[in-house]
Amino acid sequence: MESNKYQFIPTFSLVPNKITTFNTVFRFNDYYQEYRNVTKKKKYIFENKDGVNVKIELKRKSHNLKISDNAYRTMQKKINWLYYLSIPSKQITYNKKLIYNFKINFITLTLPSKQQSCTRDINERFLNQFLTEIRTRFQVTNYVWRLEYQKNGNVHYHIVTDVYIDYFALQSIWNRIIEKDGYVTEYSNKMKSLSLSEYHNIYGIKNKLSFSESSKRYAKGCAEKWSRPPTVDTKSVVSGQAVAGYLSKYFSKSDDNNTIMNEFDNDDNTKNMRLWYCSRSLSKLNTISEYIEAYDYDIFKIVSKAKDLKKFVCKYATIFYFNISNMTGNGRKWIDFILNDYATKMGYLPHKLAFKT
Repeated sequence: MESNKYQFIPTFSLVPNKITTFNTVFRFNDYYQEYRNVTKKKKYIFENKDGVNVKIELKRKSHNLKISDNAYRTMQKKINWLYYLSIPSKQITYNKKLIYNFKINFITLTLPSKQQSCTRDINERFLNQFLTEIRTRFQVTNYVWRLEYQKNGNVHYHIVTDVYIDYFALQSIWNRIIEKDGYVTEYSNKMKSLSLSEYHNIYGIKNKLSFSESSKRYAKGCAEKWSRPPTVDTKSVVSGQAVAGYLSKYFSKSDDNNTIMNEFDNDDNTKNMRLWYCSRSLSKLNTISEYIEAYDYDIFKIVSKAKDLKKFVCKYATIFYFNISNMTGNGRKWIDFILNDYATKMGYLPHKLAFKT
């Protein structure tokens, strides 16, 4: 019986940019007289206390403003799902510029002056209101966000969504929200006190602008009474670009060993504070795991034909990284079918399908 104690079933796991093959291990349970999956991660451990094995639940540790490696991988996975499932569309900017094959929007929100309260407060009063407004006004239902600290100690946010929102609309919303604490007014007062020469020395040289370019920006700021601080940055990602991989890596880049905080943040008010989040729609999308024998396709043969394929052989698994947009033929159809079928079963709808116009 000992030779039949374990059974190994070839399995694959799939996400939009990676497929992993491994063996699912089943161990025969003498008490229940059946094979049970022992590959899954345990959520508890047993410790011996006074000769008795005691079951102890594994509890989540405090993050100390550090995003865990597991969270990094999860963020990458969610962004790759978001990009893959987004339907390309044509968008027209406020300035009448055409964007063809738009897929996802990369948004950055910053504070224009020194942070005045703890980050948890800004999350709850400013970021939450911003997300609520774009969900309501622009039907944003699929998104991922994370926070970071700038060198000056201010918090800033990165958001990725499959909805195109023009820069000026985002800037107007965010500036109105943060003005509740006077951030725009403080920025305006500071800029009004600068001469053109001072402006160029502080901002022009830093941004590698010529004096002529600094003069134009300074004149524009004066005309607007410095009431529109550049607190927002947007980048549109179109289909065919390898930017999805860049964004997922950028989003999940490691914090340095000395995370910069400001004078308002401390261990008490940052404990268990969200450092990142994804929409409920994306939270349902994880890794697809299936037994290889459940499909009639030769997985290894299909994946091996992908362009720019990267293969890594580990002790217990083989990992293939690929760019699905570069795949053709039956391989592309097979992977597309599995990914889209799974997303549909999870109730996921890209923005273009969820809000048809």
